[in-house]
Amino acid sequence: MYTEIGQRCHIVARMLFALILCFSVFSGGRIYGVSFYRLSREGYSSATETLLIVITNDAGNPLNRSWLMMYDEASGSVKRVAIPKNASPCDFAWPPDRAAFVVTHYEGVTFFQKDSSGYGYKPKAIRCPTDALYMCCSCSPNGEWLAVNCPDRKSIVHGRLGFYRFNDKKLVRTGLGLDHRQVVWGNDGLLYATNNNSVLAIELKAGKPRVVRTVPLKKKLTIFYGMFCEQPLFQSFDEVRLGDKMLITLDQPAKFRVIATEMVVFVSASPRLLVVFDRSGHEICGYDPGRLIRLGSVKDPNTVYALADSYLVRICVENGSLSLDTVSDLHDASRIKFGEGISCRK
Repeated sequence: MYTEIGQRCHIVARMLFALILCFSVFSGGRIYGVSFYRLSREGYSSATETLLIVITNDAGNPLNRSWLMMYDEASGSVKRVAIPKNASPCDFAWPPDRAAFVVTHYEGVTFFQKDSSGYGYKPKAIRCPTDALYMCCSCSPNGEWLAVNCPDRKSIVHGRLGFYRFNDKKLVRTGLGLDHRQVVWGNDGLLYATNNNSVLAIELKAGKPRVVRTVPLKKKLTIFYGMFCEQPLFQSFDEVRLGDKMLITLDQPAKFRVIATEMVVFVSASPRLLVVFDRSGHEICGYDPGRLIRLGSVKDPNTVYALADSYLVRICVENGSLSLDTVSDLHDASRIKFGEGISCRK
């Protein structure tokens, strides 16, 4: 949601393609070893108070090592989500105000609706074209549409924009060309994506996209985080920029993690820097958290979920002050079988 899929030309893209291939098969037993965790920007649901997390295991067979977990905010418990065909997730998003979520994976898209028991989610495969991969996804603010970046199977760097209207029969892959980066909604009829080092403002009418504005970037685009006050928020190697304004830079290239809510921008930079900016790009506050924070999912306009090694943390900015709370240790979640659940509070 999402997600560092940055391109240092074709090398990183090919590495990502290999990673997706590695994630495409899953084995059902217990998995042991070192685990890594990943969040998505739209991975939290305020309607169900639930957070989705991907856990990747670095031991054993590299083809059987990634799966989706569901963290219940109220109880602190974690459960494992079964995806049809044992597919491994690329991205995931909750439609606003619905007890349902969407997962993109190598072969397609799956829609999960809460079942009648109220304890689980029933999966339904969305019909998709077979000549594409299914990667970054984003739900429209009114919960009517899902936008998906669908790169060609033969060339992951070049893709096309796909749309799915919830409750329709299939996802439609349009002719609008994109690169491999994130897609982000501005409002119910306006979507932002990137192509050729430019940001495209895409208007959606009757399910048909039309580029209404192009924003060329003066700096080389590596990662796109979305639009903020009509300005593109993006990374350019060792900088994070809001339009022409540089928000943060380091003397040497660093690992950035950036996430924007409707009110503020959180920026984490390795090894130990966490800064919050307002909508105009002015710094609100910042401090040294003592560890690398990997920003991940928006909870509300002032709060996000993030990761620090195996710990799930919640970060909030209020009245110009920043707070960081450790919510859970996810270490034992890598050993959960389907149908099981554990309490994951610290």
